Amino acid sequence: MFKISPKFSNPYQFSKVLGAYMAKTYKGSEEATKFNPFFQSLQQMRETALAPTESKKPDQVIADLKTYLLNLQYLEGRFPFNQPGLQTEFVWYDNVNPARKAEQSRTPSLLLEKYSVLFNLATAYNLKGASIVPNSETEKREARAAFSEAANQFHSLSKHVARDVALMGHCTFDMSTNALDMYALICQAHAHMCAHSIGIEKKTKPVVLAHVASTIADLFMQVRGV
Repeated sequence: MFKISPKFSNPYQFSKVLGAYMAKTYKGSEEATKFNPFFQSLQQMRETALAPTESKKPDQVIADLKTYLLNLQYLEGRFPFNQPGLQTEFVWYDNVNPARKAEQSRTPSLLLEKYSVLFNLATAYNLKGASIVPNSETEKREARAAFSEAANQFHSLSKHVARDVALMGHCTFDMSTNALDMYALICQAHAHMCAHSIGIEKKTKPVVLAHVASTIADLFMQVRGV
C-alpha cells in the first residue's frame, strides 16, 4: 500500500506573536493577558499534532490533528488575522522533499496553517489504512473506510485550495490541486482494492469483481494523467 508522507513545519510560538499583539492592543488592561493560557495551550497542541507519526498510532494522530484544528477555528474567530498589527507567519515544507528550503511557504493568514493540517489529517487516514493487516473481512472493511476517508479529505482540500490559492501565498507542490487530486485518486484506488479483496472472499459474481478491477485500473490510469 502507498503511504503518503505528512508535511513538516517550523515551530511556531503563539504566545510570543499573539501575546505581543494583545499587550499592544490592550495596554494596561486585564484583556492584555486574558488569552495567554490559551496561547500556551494552543502551542502545545500544535507540537503534539505535528509530532513524528512513527511514535503514535494513526487514531491518536487523527485525534490530535482534529483537536488542534478545532482550536485553530476558535482562534480565527476571535482575532483579526490579515489586519494591520497582527501578522502571523507559518512556514511549511513540501512532503516529498522537505529538505528543500526553496520550497517553503510563508503566509500572513491562517489559511496555509489550516490547510496544511488538513493535509496531514488526510495522510493520517491513509496511514491508518496502510497500517491495517487485512487478514479478515472486518480488517479489510476498516482499511477501506480509512482509505475512503483519506480520499475524501484530499478531494475536499483540493477544492478549498483551488478557491483560496490567491490568499495562501506561495504553496509547495504537494499543496497544488494536481498533487491533491493525485493523492485522492491513489487513496480511492486502495479503497477499491480492499473492496475487491472482500468480494473475492465473499465469492461475489465474477462480473462484479471484473467491474471493480476495471475501476481500480482506471483510477491508476487517472493518476498517471494528473
